[in-house]
Amino acid sequence: MTSAVTVASILRHTTIFLSDVVSQHELRHHLITTLQTSTTPLSGNETTVKLAIDTLEAAISFSTVPSARSSSLSLAEKLLIPLPQHPLSSFLLSLTLTLCNRHIDAAIPLLRIFQSFPSLSRSEFAPLLFDRLFSFHLVPVFRRFHDRRAQILSSNSSVKVCER
Repeated sequence: MTSAVTVASILRHTTIFLSDVVSQHELRHHLITTLQTSTTPLSGNETTVKLAIDTLEAAISFSTVPSARSSSLSLAEKLLIPLPQHPLSSFLLSLTLTLCNRHIDAAIPLLRIFQSFPSLSRSEFAPLLFDRLFSFHLVPVFRRFHDRRAQILSSNSSVKVCER
């Protein structure tokens, strides 16, 4: 494990994660479904989100037709930008920007998901990426909890229980 998380390493890890998601339909579908079922719906924007998902999928399938792909990506971005910040729309925007080779811009909405929904991110959405980015910073917290737990357990073992 490295001693610090740098901007370059964050960008590298997020780019690898997003590129893997773009290239793997089943993973992409799983993560979209996870965000749809684990968060509150984007009330009033369900049709726009569905259209953005379909447009993104079309852009991915048009990998050999640059003009159609570019057109689909442009439409997806235009659909997603005005939506309120929400894990699903943020994730879709990250995928769209990844396909546009705008990796720094793609990392930002993805990291917003981690900031707004850390538990979901760590447990269901992207646990490996979460660990790579943040576990180093949590080590002191884990050590403190471990030490405190050991202290509590050792003090409990020295307390005698009164029997009747």
